[in-house]
Amino acid sequence: MPVRIAKTATLLALAFLAVTAAHAKVTFKSLLEEMTDLGALTYFPDPAYTTKQFSSYDQHSTDPKVLTDENWFANGDRGQYLRAEDRNGAKEYVLMDTGGPGAIVRFWSANPVDAGIVRIYLDNKEEPIIEMALTDMLGGVGMPFVKPIAIELSKGWNSYLPIPYSKHCKVTTSKPDFYYHINYRTYEKGAKVESYTDQLAKKHESLVRNASATFTDPSLLAPQYSRGGSGDFQILPGHEHGPLQLGNNPASPSAVREITVKLSGENLEQKLRTTLIEIAFDDITPPGAFPNTPSVVAPLGDFFGTAPGLNEYRSLSSGVMADGTMYCYWVMPFQRRVFLRLRNLGDQEVKGSWNVKISPH
Repeated sequence: MPVRIAKTATLLALAFLAVTAAHAKVTFKSLLEEMTDLGALTYFPDPAYTTKQFSSYDQHSTDPKVLTDENWFANGDRGQYLRAEDRNGAKEYVLMDTGGPGAIVRFWSANPVDAGIVRIYLDNKEEPIIEMALTDMLGGVGMPFVKPIAIELSKGWNSYLPIPYSKHCKVTTSKPDFYYHINYRTYEKGAKVESYTDQLAKKHESLVRNASATFTDPSLLAPQYSRGGSGDFQILPGHEHGPLQLGNNPASPSAVREITVKLSGENLEQKLRTTLIEIAFDDITPPGAFPNTPSVVAPLGDFFGTAPGLNEYRSLSSGVMADGTMYCYWVMPFQRRVFLRLRNLGDQEVKGSWNVKISPH
């Protein structure tokens, strides 16, 4: 029996090590690539992580049963920090202090000018790996904090540059009276994470610039090779266009990579509200029929993120071009086929064109 138990324990240990070893290593490079990889959102992360936040919220707000300004309704969400420390004869105000493995994935402030110098310490080292004015870090003044990865827009200052760490991360500022959010990931125990260094930032400068270029011009995400369908539509009130059925023959895992729609005519705001887009995947139905349970049902404007009305904007996942073409780059996997249709629930005729692209997944 003791020998059998020992053998079982050894096998379990080897199995655990094999699973652990199979996890992908998190690096500055892998996080940069992930920033513009919408396809990565269709898989469970490996290694797994939870996303958390340190912020300047009023920490007096603790008990929803105590409805006072001193407790639940406390709203002094500025100038809050974990503690103050002395370093080289000066005060540093600790905003974040957590164990690894993990990665900072967003840093926001409404008034970084009041924060002074930000310092980021990794893996319990005495010297900070990053030391600069917070306005420079969040304002995108230069490598690796380049625009629009780091940028001030609409009175908000943001940096999305990933800062991975293996063992520990501490963030301080030289002044405390400001608003901030620090969003970070904590990876599962045993995950291998390569900590950020200046050398890695220089080594992967091209990846930083590629991410910056993609954020500036999301059309770079449009599939370069694909199959799909396109056409014009003219939908009377109470009628529908479609379903458009796409798939691979023979059936194999694929994904919708791009959907574009452009409406014509007047009263577009109303038509964007009363025209529904429906998308279904892999349902077994008679030829030409539409599945009874579509996975996507949304007003056309809401689906493309432009409601109310047609508003020009650009983002990685969706947007509206200057000519009114609405695009969606969300990756939607399917096993055999995908169905799309438009339904006119309004009292006006809806005209336009659409295009759908799919590719292997």
